[in-house]
Amino acid sequence: DAMAGGAGNDTLDGGKGHDIMLGWDGDDLLKGGVGNDFMDGEIGNDTLDGGEGDDFMFGGDGNDTLDGGEGHDILFGGAGDDSLSGGEGDDFMVGWGGHNILDGGAGDDSIVVESQDIATGGSGEDTFLVIADESSDTAQILDFDGADDRIEIYYRANDLSDPLSDPLLELKEIPPAEGSAVGTKSDISIIFDGSQVAVVTATQDGIEAGNIKLIAL
Repeated sequence: DAMAGGAGNDTLDGGKGHDIMLGWDGDDLLKGGVGNDFMDGEIGNDTLDGGEGDDFMFGGDGNDTLDGGEGHDILFGGAGDDSLSGGEGDDFMVGWGGHNILDGGAGDDSIVVESQDIATGGSGEDTFLVIADESSDTAQILDFDGADDRIEIYYRANDLSDPLSDPLLELKEIPPAEGSAVGTKSDISIIFDGSQVAVVTATQDGIEAGNIKLIAL
């Protein structure tokens, strides 16, 4: 099926089958149902529910909520402060600007984490792709497991403090806040080329430099 909303707040329900859905203007609800769906909220604060299947979802402008559901989904938040949930399956997601909340859910997910994002991988072997930029904000990764997960830091060599030298990577503990429960683990600050690019809450096996790969663009 192919369907589009228009001006106003629309509800589009694809049901079974492979659907193409465009929300256009307004705060729209797009429901893909069973099938491999293409969904674009366009303008407005939209809610996209992929349902079962391998879906491609784009929130567009506005503060959007995207839920991939079951399947191997690709989620793009677009402009605005978005909430992305991959659900069950091996998903790829990126907030694409704004203050975004990213949750991979079950499966081996790839999550692009920009400087203002909060990311949770969920169960599975997840890869967090951190973008090193000149922003003063810091990405947050909430459930890193050193036994299963990894972090890739992407950077441009020309943006380094010394473009002719390899960038310096440091890991520093952030002690628990005063009054925290006994046994609370320290968060880890990832410092790349002298700037903090992410704060990681490590679970189980923790995090070390071997969990991090530096990739020049």
